Parts: sequence; structure tokens; C-alpha cells
Amino acid sequence: MNFGVSKDIITPILPTRLACPQYDREKVFVDVHDDIYVRALVLDDGNEKILFMSFDLLFHDRILNQKIEVYAQEKHGINPASARLGEFLASL
Repeated sequence: MNFGVSKDIITPILPTRLACPQYDREKVFVDVHDDIYVRALVLDDGNEKILFMSFDLLFHDRILNQKIEVYAQEKHGINPASARLGEFLASL
């Protein structure tokens, strides 16, 4: 069994507007309290690779998942059905 892990910062470049319902959508954010991350874990038993990925996001469009699934298949041979993309790896 082989595995790989990764964590990368995905904090937007400032200043930026954020799509947060509790804030005025015209408000521009100019500072960061804590960075936000994407985390990934790949398991490979020699027959199949499985990708687990989580994002520090409240929500994201399904199109992001589809783009990641296509990239994972084209670049790393990971079947899209074996990609689990969600918020369950926040403790990595």
C-alpha cells in the first residue's frame, strides 16, 4: 500500500470580495485572520488509487469537483468514481 498526502493554502489574493451571505457583497476584504487550505490523501493498493480531498470552504460549485476529477484521471490515473471530495479531512 502506498499513500500520499498534501496540504496547500488557497486563501484568495487580497483585496477581494467574498460570497458570504452575512456580509455586504460589496464589502472588500483586505486582511486575513487565518489562511484556508485544501488537503488531499491518495491511497494506492497497486490496483486502484483513491483520492480523498477536503476544502476549507463553506460551499463550492459542483463544477470544481468535476474539474478535479478530470485532472486526477488525466494526470494520475484516478478513476472519478474513486474521488471523494468534501469536508471530512479537516483534521489533516
